[in-house]
Amino acid sequence: MNNLYTSKIYIDELKSLQNDDIFSKFDGKSVLLSGGTGLILSYFIDVILLNKDLNVKIYVITRNIENAKQRFSYFINDNRLTFIEGDVNSNININLKSLDYVISGASKTDPLNYSKYPVEVLIDNIFGCYNLIKIALKYKSTFLLLSSCEVYGINNDSILNEDSKSIINILENRSSYNLAKMSSENMCINFMKEYDLKTKIIRFSRIFGPTFKSTDTKALSQFLFSGINGQNIVLKSKGEQKFSYQYVGDAVRAISYVLLKESDNVVFNSTNDEVYKLKELASFIAKECNVNVIFQINDEFSGTGYSKAINSILSINKLKNIGFNNKFNIKYALYDTIKIFKEIKK
Repeated sequence: MNNLYTSKIYIDELKSLQNDDIFSKFDGKSVLLSGGTGLILSYFIDVILLNKDLNVKIYVITRNIENAKQRFSYFINDNRLTFIEGDVNSNININLKSLDYVISGASKTDPLNYSKYPVEVLIDNIFGCYNLIKIALKYKSTFLLLSSCEVYGINNDSILNEDSKSIINILENRSSYNLAKMSSENMCINFMKEYDLKTKIIRFSRIFGPTFKSTDTKALSQFLFSGINGQNIVLKSKGEQKFSYQYVGDAVRAISYVLLKESDNVVFNSTNDEVYKLKELASFIAKECNVNVIFQINDEFSGTGYSKAINSILSINKLKNIGFNNKFNIKYALYDTIKIFKEIKK
């Protein structure tokens, strides 16, 4: 059965990242994470474990071990990878000798879930964060929360830095994700103040890449899946929104820089400096896949789960100050993502 590991382009890309010295600093370290089969952290695991010389331990908390084994079939016999069956929304008993890092990455992160399951979105984020913080405190680990530019809400300032205000309507069910991430961030800060939790927070822009799941309903993932399947790309807005984007490979590099580089800063934005209108990326993907772009807003959940932000452009000066620079051009990364999906589809 074809999967990401059957794509030469994907494997070559992972190999190319081995030249980045930042990943070698995970040697001798242990990492516990949730959301291991998701967009960002599945790529993170692939990059780390592909380097067979790294003496690292990765523990993945998962509700479904069989699904996790299928996702990481390439490393199924690698004793550096351990699956722990459990739900981060509940207490999880972890018995390890030591643990360097805990990463909270489990979350429903797409518009359909925001619309249909706002309560579950809140619970997964807040309870999951709390239960993992308790593990980090037990082992005196550094705790990393994967957060989102969604915490800024509809703040349409030209550039958003880590101190920008949040503008969010708390009475909208769509706000469940924004508020869940804000609450999780606040939890991290308060545990740091009261219990000396060592914590870092990364607010990601809109992340994309070949690790998208087929069930993902974010706009860019839907554009890609439609295009590679020969279907017209449907825009559920005018597409005038200007957003920051980042390729998953750079998102994973950002995680590594934030965890492994010394800095007094706690919160970091992470994105690419390139900015595009949504319709520009839709047109680019449509051209590469030889399909058309059409506009359509007509079903019950079409618009309700999508962000109402007009602009969401992030500053990453703090990230640059610890040595980070993006490696992947947005359009080239989109082109490669399309090629990887087509390789898998053959």
